[in-house]
Amino acid sequence: MIRETLLCAAVLLGAAATLWVITALIGMALYQPDCEERTYIVIPVKGHREDIEFVIRGVVASRQRGAVILVADFGADKETAAIAGHLCNEYERMEWVRGEAIAHCLHQYVNGGQHNKEEG
Repeated sequence: MIRETLLCAAVLLGAAATLWVITALIGMALYQPDCEERTYIVIPVKGHREDIEFVIRGVVASRQRGAVILVADFGADKETAAIAGHLCNEYERMEWVRGEAIAHCLHQYVNGGQHNKEEG
């Protein structure tokens, strides 16, 4: 009787521990912390980039929620600029800016303002 009770208790504790581990693993897989309000990722683009869509989508997929992505045009060709510009319009908190305006954009963001897409 005592042996069966101990065995039953061990099985229940094992099941509870397994359930806790599974729940913790699922939680870690799904949890994506908010980043600091002023976290920025800058992707400089110059010339022709065959991989620009892959690069931008990869950065978008891996960024923390809330991070701003600035795709900086340092002389991209027309095709690369069109693809990057389209992707910037597709995603929130992502902007296509002139390379020479990047310092100005970052300064505005860091000081709490929003960069005007039409300016840069």
